[in-house]
Amino acid sequence: MPAVVRICLLRHAEAVDERRDLYDGARYLSAAGRQAAVIAGRQLAGYWRDAAGAGLIAADALGFVASPLVRAMQTAELAAATFGPDCDVVCEPMLAPGNDIVELAAKLRTRAAQLVVIAVGHEPGLSALGAELTGDVNFPMLDKGDAVLIENGKLQWCWQVGAARPR
Repeated sequence: MPAVVRICLLRHAEAVDERRDLYDGARYLSAAGRQAAVIAGRQLAGYWRDAAGAGLIAADALGFVASPLVRAMQTAELAAATFGPDCDVVCEPMLAPGNDIVELAAKLRTRAAQLVVIAVGHEPGLSALGAELTGDVNFPMLDKGDAVLIENGKLQWCWQVGAARPR
């Protein structure tokens, strides 16, 4: 039986505005963004704990990858911390804006064959990635802090930060 390929896309939370002395890549999470990243992490951690408890995934078969831009790395680190101290974040430069979406999708599919991947990045790249992973040209745009789960190439759910459950 082939492995189930699960990729969760999480858009970074709210960041401070770009300024003359703060270029886009260095923008960090605002106070509200830090809070939203923790909330999104708690939502996802609860979902994956339930999935592990139901035997759908191995409890330790989950990994975060994030764009190297500060706001994405901070979102990933804050969200990953809610999963426990052993949940690491790996920097994935291809999640930065402007990279080859087809190549990134192939890379994430390969990684997701061994574990659930939670990829933290930016719009419009995340929705383009979602479209590539699902074949759906009308893949929804993600608001800041929102997540979607793609399983074997099909969109399973969308989860807005702070919502009680995915839709």
